[in-house]
This record gives sequence, structure tokens and C-alpha cells, in this order.
Amino acid sequence: MADDRGDGIRTEDLITLNRSTTVVRLFAGAVHEVNNALQVIGGTTEILRLSPDLEAPVVDGLKRIHARSPADPVASLPSTSSARARGWV
Repeated sequence: MADDRGDGIRTEDLITLNRSTTVVRLFAGAVHEVNNALQVIGGTTEILRLSPDLEAPVVDGLKRIHARSPADPVASLPSTSSARARGWV
């Protein structure tokens, strides 16, 4: 297909951009859901760790789990504004 629009943008490019945008949005939603679960795990281990009735091995295990649950596991991913600037969304 040639330039149907008269503005230098090919129809195939618009279709590809639309598909890419859809994939990025789906990925962002999945990452958000995973992040929610990780936040719950991190918060729960922190609360359990403070329980006075736990034995030392359990507390050590909870510390290890909590240490592995990052405060923000998606911090290294591009922000929405950065994705917009790149034309991803």
C-alpha cells in the first residue's frame, strides 16, 4: 500500500504502531498485576517478621523473602510518559 493519507504516513505503519501500542498496554497491565502480588508478599512477610511468637529459622526465612521482594520491581521499566515520548502508547 502506498501513502493513502497524504501526510507521508503509510497505512502499514499505522497498523504496526497500533499493534505495538496494544502489546505494550497488555504488557503494562500484566506487570501491574505481578507488582501488586509482590507488594502483598513483601508486606505480609514484614508483618509476620514482627510477630514475637516465631522461631529464629522462620524469622530468618521471612527476612530472606522480604529482602528479595523489591520495593518497586518495575522501577527499571520505562514510565508511561517515556513510553508515550517514544510513541509506544
